[in-house]
Amino acid sequence: MMNSEVHHHLPFEEKELFPKLDELGFEDITGMLFDEHEAIRSLAKAIIPAANEALANGFNEDKWSKFFDNIAELIGIIIFHVQKEEMGVISRLEMLLGAESCREMAVVYRNFIGETST
Repeated sequence: MMNSEVHHHLPFEEKELFPKLDELGFEDITGMLFDEHEAIRSLAKAIIPAANEALANGFNEDKWSKFFDNIAELIGIIIFHVQKEEMGVISRLEMLLGAESCREMAVVYRNFIGETST
């Protein structure tokens, strides 16, 4: 799941959605969301290998503590991030971009997932 978010969802928003929103004057919001994407990526780089290692070898106390701290930080960032996306962007997306543009982006997203999963 985390790999999917990091390799599909975040890049799609940055390459497809944010430029459209920037054209409408939402640079402040997309800039803030992009910074949060970077924080999510950074934490994912620590969490994913630690989770894989733990699956193979288990946790010791130090590794568990660091893993737990990273997960807690990630949860906080994601909750705040989703709230901002929902209130600032998603709830107004169809109004901002139009229904047809939203449908087109859904197709682009499906294609994007297929291209980046290979």
